[in-house]
Amino acid sequence: MSDEKLSEPQGLMPLGQAFVHAEGVSEQRPAPAAPAPPAAPTTYVVNRRGEKIPVLFDTITQRNEDLRSNPAYGPELCAIDSPAITAAVVRRFCNGMSTRDLDAETAGICIGRSTHHPDYDALASRIYISDLHKRTPTSLLGMVDAIIAAAPSRGSVRFSDEYIAIVRRAAPTIDAALDMSRDFRLRFFGFQTMARSYLLRPTSRREESSLLDEQVMERPQHLYMRMALGIFVCQPDKRGHEADDLVFAQRLAAAFEFYDALSLHRVSNATPTVLNAGTKVEQLSSCFQIATGDDLPTLFDTVKSAALISKWSGGVSLWLHNIRAEGAPIRSTGGSCSGIKRYVKILNEVQLYVDQGGNRPGAFALYLSPDHDDIFTFLGMVRLKGEEALRSLNAPDLKYALWVPDLFMEALTAQLENTARAAAGGTNDPQAGDWHLFSPDEAPGLHLVHGAEYKALYTRYVAERRFRRCVKAGDIISEAFTSWAQAGVPYVLFKDACCRKSNMKNVAPPCSSNLCTEILIPSWSEFDAPDFARFHPGNAAGGETGVCNLGAICLESFIVPQPGDDKAAATQAAPPHAPPHAPKETLDFAGIAAAAGLETRVLNRVIDLNYYPSEECRRSNRRHRPIGIGIMGLADVLARLAIVYGSSEAQAIARGIAATVYYGALLESCRLAKASGRPYETFAGSPLESGKLQPDLWVEEGTLAANWELEVEAATGGYLTPRDWAELRIMVMEFGVVNAYAIALMPTATTSNIAGQNECFDPFTYNIYTRKTLAGEFLVINRHLIRRLTALGLWDEKMRRELLAAGGSVQEIARVPAEVRRLFRTARELHPSYTIYMAKAMAPFICQSMSMNLFLDEPNLPKIIRFLVEGWRAGLKTGLYYCHTKAATGSQKTSIVVTDEAAPSQAAPQAQPRRVVCNEEVCTSCAI
Repeated sequence: MSDEKLSEPQGLMPLGQAFVHAEGVSEQRPAPAAPAPPAAPTTYVVNRRGEKIPVLFDTITQRNEDLRSNPAYGPELCAIDSPAITAAVVRRFCNGMSTRDLDAETAGICIGRSTHHPDYDALASRIYISDLHKRTPTSLLGMVDAIIAAAPSRGSVRFSDEYIAIVRRAAPTIDAALDMSRDFRLRFFGFQTMARSYLLRPTSRREESSLLDEQVMERPQHLYMRMALGIFVCQPDKRGHEADDLVFAQRLAAAFEFYDALSLHRVSNATPTVLNAGTKVEQLSSCFQIATGDDLPTLFDTVKSAALISKWSGGVSLWLHNIRAEGAPIRSTGGSCSGIKRYVKILNEVQLYVDQGGNRPGAFALYLSPDHDDIFTFLGMVRLKGEEALRSLNAPDLKYALWVPDLFMEALTAQLENTARAAAGGTNDPQAGDWHLFSPDEAPGLHLVHGAEYKALYTRYVAERRFRRCVKAGDIISEAFTSWAQAGVPYVLFKDACCRKSNMKNVAPPCSSNLCTEILIPSWSEFDAPDFARFHPGNAAGGETGVCNLGAICLESFIVPQPGDDKAAATQAAPPHAPPHAPKETLDFAGIAAAAGLETRVLNRVIDLNYYPSEECRRSNRRHRPIGIGIMGLADVLARLAIVYGSSEAQAIARGIAATVYYGALLESCRLAKASGRPYETFAGSPLESGKLQPDLWVEEGTLAANWELEVEAATGGYLTPRDWAELRIMVMEFGVVNAYAIALMPTATTSNIAGQNECFDPFTYNIYTRKTLAGEFLVINRHLIRRLTALGLWDEKMRRELLAAGGSVQEIARVPAEVRRLFRTARELHPSYTIYMAKAMAPFICQSMSMNLFLDEPNLPKIIRFLVEGWRAGLKTGLYYCHTKAATGSQKTSIVVTDEAAPSQAAPQAQPRRVVCNEEVCTSCAI
């Protein structure tokens, strides 16, 4: 394809022209009539056409100045020192480098200087994105045609025929809606994530040796438009391109609204949606909850289902409560059962063999109740790795989770209280903390009941001597502690809270959560269908695999100037690289509610369009239509508004955000039910049918004050009033809703990276962290901290070195004001209770659950127990997602090389216990 066809946005300087004298020929300069063959230059670079071109280093400075200050690329980057960048490039220059290698060197230098100021990160991003723009078509149709032309075969093209036809039919209209300047909103690591994992190329092969992957042909704006068209214009019958003009125009308008929200980083959707929208196999859902049976056909049907789901980018959870324990008799053969251990080992190997569409590792989580006799085996299977794991039949690659009933927590707290009383010289109760373990074939049905019913059945089985052994509840927690210390799991879910406050309690009780502890959809196998039919007659139709469809609100994008602040328009959030305002900003709650409504429409379209790996998946998702809308960037919002994480002000902001997202989603779900004339299939008998919203269920339980509506009104600055909630109840009772669930706070590791916002509702994990790239490892400093110190006149080279030497902590830097030190306490510098406070503020408006992490300096069993008990007493559904502790680094002193001259990949080794290495394996295998 010619250079003329690979056009750039107007006003942008071509990359090659920045480096060399004559990469392209100026239109004003007349070409010589008969040029003589040029002499080979002494110092040269090789351009895109393979020509040796003399190097003019001054043009590097000119190009960087253009990228820094040209409005076409976004806000001016005032902190950039272009001559210093050029000087560093000169020192790294090797004769004969390609212009693209020179780009990579320049960007690497910028990333190396990002500890000086976030503007350098932005410049690195602009270098790479302008490179992509130079070599790819601007038009969506041009990009589609280019990929089709370059693909080795038509069968290898990922676009669906329907999507291609839609693009051809509406190419001019679509191109008019595209805004390529929005690509430059991406920060460097966000763009890197997109290029490596999401942007399409003609083949599946990636150039792992270079960040400037020549194979990438889809721009970020093309990707966002593909998602929008794939969800709103493509149809379940694959004939969206054949719609009449009026309907087609309406669908395009809906797609363009979604495109704008995506490209402005106001909303984000899950990895399967990003990867597969507009493609031949539109598997767009994230989370799948599978039940296991206790007969051989069902056990291996479960293995097959898990493999097929993982193949199409889904994350899998499986509950194992009804598999008989080790040593239990097999009546059909006269043998004895090996328990869960060998079955879990099979699942471990399936997860490794079937990755998520080749884009990231497969990820399975297994749930088991602590009343199962194999619980100690289960908790130990995560710990061994390598050959030792093979010999011991351990399964260290899976995630493990406890499905904990209240009765267990009562036994645990009784044991703790008895131990404390005895230590103080009081009476000792030898039965305090007693906990009985069963095999489900000998004590059936415990997983089907909760609350008083569970207690009665458990007590009956104990009285009938059906238990296999009696242990202490603390022994199970101690066994779990060893795994928490080594692997960060098991997760902990509080079974009774999940069941009591479920809007699907009329269908069946949930028996597990999902891979990330935020989804609570009932699931059962064909084996269990008769048992589950007693909860709802429709359950007898067959097994169901819970499916949830995820999206998130990018909260920082809804920070707006307070009324009367004339620095920016009242409805426009500050651009991502702008310097901080004085504290005159607030949250646009109306915008957040509107975004939640948009995501509700998007996720309902996902349900209708979705490719389902099994009939059990289809049956569940079509009957109940659950969705999960989450958040990201809460820590960014608090930093921008100068509110300390965990404080009463932070809790109020969190409560207002959660209530607004819930309100916006439920209102739109009700509007969709009104428009369609019917609610979701199993709406009848649900709490919502009687007007009980999620916070009303918390009031019934006694874990939320009855005046919560007034608290929400105060938290949202009057945006949501008691009257709004009363009107919503009336609408829901009259028209119903189209979704059994609406809200779930999932981890957002991958998409947060793209949007440039902090994950979920977590505090900042570190103020300095390491990013791994193909060019090496780079230190990144919290951009909010740099901007705050800059605004105070404290950000200088001395401060930078002090911060690096302290591993990112500002707590011991005396010249940092106390209020700034409080504001930028990291996750391990905050008391764990602050996480509970924030979760409790939001939880009454989260109809599913949340991915709630615990951060500790060192493994500490008493702290973990206090955290779990505090969350349980607060009524939370999730007790613990990951338990994060620092990896030991021995006694080696921290040594940080503060230099911008050496290539990042050649930097000296560093031992930094206060920094986390963030990479694909750690944080993206089980997040959206």
